[in-house]
Amino acid sequence: MMVRKIVVACSGVLIIALSLVVMRLLANQKKRPERKTQMEQVFMSPLLEVNNSSMKTSLSAMGVVEAVNKVEIYAEVGGIMKMTSKNFLEGMSYRGGELMISIDSQEDEMNLKSMKSELLNLIVELLPDLKLDYINSYEQWSEYLKNYNIEGKTEELPSPLSEQEKYFISARGIQQKYYDIKSLEAKLFKYNIYAPFDGELIESNIKPGTLVRTGQKLGEYINSNQFDLVVSLSLEDAKSVKQGSEVDVVSNATGETWSGEVHRVNKSIDEMTQTVKAFVRINGNDLKEGMFLKAEIYTGKTNSGIEIPRKLLLEDNSVFVLENDMATKVKVNVIQQKDDKVIVSGIEDGSKVILKAQGLEVGKPVIGENSSISHS
Repeated sequence: MMVRKIVVACSGVLIIALSLVVMRLLANQKKRPERKTQMEQVFMSPLLEVNNSSMKTSLSAMGVVEAVNKVEIYAEVGGIMKMTSKNFLEGMSYRGGELMISIDSQEDEMNLKSMKSELLNLIVELLPDLKLDYINSYEQWSEYLKNYNIEGKTEELPSPLSEQEKYFISARGIQQKYYDIKSLEAKLFKYNIYAPFDGELIESNIKPGTLVRTGQKLGEYINSNQFDLVVSLSLEDAKSVKQGSEVDVVSNATGETWSGEVHRVNKSIDEMTQTVKAFVRINGNDLKEGMFLKAEIYTGKTNSGIEIPRKLLLEDNSVFVLENDMATKVKVNVIQQKDDKVIVSGIEDGSKVILKAQGLEVGKPVIGENSSISHS
């Protein structure tokens, strides 16, 4: 038994000794942490040298192009549409006063001639009585009859020289017939539709040879030289937008640019969106009704400031600048934020803003990415 105890004790001692040896060997195999080089400890970043200057403040808004002068064309009379020198088609241009649509008016033209003949007969029957009872008016009515032309425009009737004469002529039905004629002449004018101004047809709903009905919409016509970009502004932005404010307009689709100005700002608020509409007047050959454009509306100027990427602005309204080759924070005044840029003041001229702020801390050594550092 004694021998067995000795063997067990020796085995335990041997196991402990072996364990210590193995642990030491493993510890010696671990790599000692490498000492970071000076280059790895320094934060590399591009730098922006500050040069404060007067800057325009602005706000961005998207909007849709609308023609300033836009009219919907409706038929006031019915009939068959006739051919004209230009086809009434979308994209067709017209000069102001040029004939656009002509509707067959033959029936009313015949009615007009019939009514004018009736008026002529009434005047002929009137003259003998005038010669007897109203000799002073006879001459002017006789002269009117000589110049009367069924084919031409009906001239205004002679004015009666007394109340009694007025009633006498009215009883003959002459004035009623005259005004019936003038009404039909006015109606005949509506059979031809003329361009109200230089422009372009953007919608056509009728073709020659088809029946036009009274009240039917025939098309839409715009002045293609003058447009408004209609933008919606928040209530806060609307406070800084004034009539006459300069505006730069750009198409994100084509890259084309235009210059304009705020022509007017709506005084009412859209109940659904709680926004205010502003109308930017722009001109240009490449503008089209319905285009979706971006407007940069200039709202004023700042005496001194600098524009930096918005991502550099920290939560406490500060930015990292380089001072004695180390990162430090400088508090700034935020003048305006827009898209991915921000205009700030409060940074001295000549200061260098660190443009890579992610992971940066105050006191960390920083050098410009194009600079060099000596190794010790």
